[in-house]
Amino acid sequence: MAQSPRRYPRFATEAAVELRVGDRVISGRSTNISRGGFCAVVGDMLKSGEQVVVSMALVFAEDTFSEPLELPARVVWCTPFADNQHQLGTSFLPLSEQQQKFLTLFLRYLEQGEEARKAEEVVGVVEDDDPFAS
Repeated sequence: MAQSPRRYPRFATEAAVELRVGDRVISGRSTNISRGGFCAVVGDMLKSGEQVVVSMALVFAEDTFSEPLELPARVVWCTPFADNQHQLGTSFLPLSEQQQKFLTLFLRYLEQGEEARKAEEVVGVVEDDDPFAS
């Protein structure tokens, strides 16, 4: 059975995420993001339907992150994962105009990076450490 196409394209990316649920703060890493929501691996179990505020920052290097993007979301599913971790899927709740603009910029950055990687694969980019590169 063929799956129906997704409403929004997903971008595989590792972003540092913090989910605020009441007084709890749960840290983790995203595995993908789209205009509709994101998937992440976190340390605690969350219930389907729980509303969270997610703070998400792109990981540029080990200790270098983008400014965090804060968005309201709802947990759609959460399942046990390896090493006492949990994988969860979320759906963004209605966003303010400013939140929509910031999410668009965030996704545009990811889309441009994906397009650059695809172009490198097609062209065959020469690595900087190639001793035979001219």
